[in-house]
Amino acid sequence: MVLIQRLYGEYIFILIVLFSGIGASTWLAWEQQNKFNQESTAQFKSAAQDRIELISEKINYNNIALRSLAAFFRSSEYISREEFSIYTRQLLKDYPYIKSLQWIPYVPGNLRKQYEEKADYPNFSFTEMGENLEFQKAKDRSEYFPVYYLEPVYDNEKILGFDIASDQKRLKALQTAIYTREIAATSRAPLINKDMKFIPGIIFYEPVFAASPLEDPINTSKIFGVISSVVPLNDMIDAAIRPLSYVGVNIVIHDLSATDEDDKLLYVRSTRLVNIPDDEIIKDYAQPQIFTEKSIIDVGGRRWQITILPAHGFFELNYTRNTYLIFFGGLLFTLLLISYMYRGIRENERINEEVYDQTEKLSKAKKEMEMILLSTNEGITGLDPNGFVTFCNLKASQILKYSKKDLIGKHHHTLVHNKHANGDPYDVADCPIQKILDYGQPCNVRDEVFWNKDFEAVQVEYTGSPIFEGGDVTGAVLIFRDIKDRLEMEKKLEQMARYDQLTNLANRSLFIELLKNAIARNERSGKKVAVIYMDLNGFKPINDTLGHAAGDLLLKEFAQCLREVVRDSDVAARLGGDEFVIMADGLQDQKECLKLIDRLQKRLKRPFIIADQNFSIGASIGISYFPDHAKDYDDLISFADHAMYQAKKDKSLPYMIYNSKK
Repeated sequence: MVLIQRLYGEYIFILIVLFSGIGASTWLAWEQQNKFNQESTAQFKSAAQDRIELISEKINYNNIALRSLAAFFRSSEYISREEFSIYTRQLLKDYPYIKSLQWIPYVPGNLRKQYEEKADYPNFSFTEMGENLEFQKAKDRSEYFPVYYLEPVYDNEKILGFDIASDQKRLKALQTAIYTREIAATSRAPLINKDMKFIPGIIFYEPVFAASPLEDPINTSKIFGVISSVVPLNDMIDAAIRPLSYVGVNIVIHDLSATDEDDKLLYVRSTRLVNIPDDEIIKDYAQPQIFTEKSIIDVGGRRWQITILPAHGFFELNYTRNTYLIFFGGLLFTLLLISYMYRGIRENERINEEVYDQTEKLSKAKKEMEMILLSTNEGITGLDPNGFVTFCNLKASQILKYSKKDLIGKHHHTLVHNKHANGDPYDVADCPIQKILDYGQPCNVRDEVFWNKDFEAVQVEYTGSPIFEGGDVTGAVLIFRDIKDRLEMEKKLEQMARYDQLTNLANRSLFIELLKNAIARNERSGKKVAVIYMDLNGFKPINDTLGHAAGDLLLKEFAQCLREVVRDSDVAARLGGDEFVIMADGLQDQKECLKLIDRLQKRLKRPFIIADQNFSIGASIGISYFPDHAKDYDDLISFADHAMYQAKKDKSLPYMIYNSKK
């Protein structure tokens, strides 16, 4: 009886242990599978969200470029083709997936002929796309929106003059942009590449009105023109997802605002290493998926749906090998072994989770660092305590023209920083980078020269930061960039700010600055300064009859005359229109100034050849002297201007010297 009870009790205990083991094994297997499923779901969502965010970011950058260019037009009364080119080249460099940036003015139908004749381009005319897909002369309309400025020109010359109002897709987006006063995008549009082949793309329009509501409430609805960006879809999406690492997902983008079924599907792409046919991806899209991430974004007033799907063989929720091992292994062990292994498994899982978390953090940090180093526009190098290169990114190799192998292990100063810009040796003891390694002193150098592999000087700005370990300097990090383009841009802007763009003479601002300096200089020396104010006689008839181009040519010719007659110490300037001025510096007496005027009068007796015709041009001349008439630059200019008007009234005199009694 006792034995039976014992056996019964042991049997019950064994059954309890057995059922407990089954339950424990089942639970552990379920936990393992659930963890795998959660990780797969999180990985897919992260991969999908990364792509959606990067695509949205590229669209926002395109909008930033459009608004920046529109603000540039609103801030100036007139933007020349050269200014447009300089400004847009930097935007296209920053956003290379934008194929083209365009300025499209609004032209009323009655001004078409005048606009075509006075365009900055030879043989410029308004065009539209014919049935044979070739550009032809645009039909008569009440208003036009021709492509007038664009960049880059070399890929898009044929599009100059194309009237976007002649194309229904473009016209619809254009009207939306003007009506909403916001950026508007077309539906899927065929773009013509440089090989005259059609590629899918989107065209964005940003309206530019003659005045803002705050500046002029009356003219706020008067359209001045539109800024347009042409964006090939494949280029934009590829640029967005290029920094991401390989992962098996497919991308499908639809335009929900499109009315034509053919225009609804915008983009299909697999990010697998092996190219997948579009038909296979669309087939997967039409079938129910375990994982699907969708997002609807606004693109120029249109609703785009971005759908991310898993590719075949990725993110599948199949039972894993660990699930089977845990389940069947738990059924084979006794209570003690199961209990022992259970404790060991739980401890191992905890350790594995910590290791996994730390590994994931390190992996994520490494990927983020790699993305930053690869996508940054600055060169980055790491140095050891002795100044030898231990690390460099791709941009550093591109700027210095050295391969990574050529740079690492070489002494940074000896290789790229051993000479000044003028070729003189650069002592390493004087180098700010060496002071980082010697004293842990950071540096920020605005203009310096590194020497590339071709022994060419590269103008750079750089910052250097020390690396500390235990209070000691164990190395340094240099971040540098090529500033050649920036310096050239600053030089061009300075030239535009101080010189007349038509004649290349000094403008009013520079002339006043030089006149101030001359007054201060001659006040000490006791010499005279003459201000000679001139207005061209006969300029207006030529400008009115032959056009502004002929008038501009005449102004250039007159400016050349001034250069021929003035002395090296004198300054000739154009104040505006047909008004010019000369500052004669360091005069002993008034006779020296009159000799200059005599040379000018003799030169003006020779006719000017404009449009194959001879024209005799004269000039009304007024003169004021420092310190005889005034000691202030403003009064000198004003008195010379007054004398010039007296000479214009009394044509019997070749010039007029200011007389305060008149």
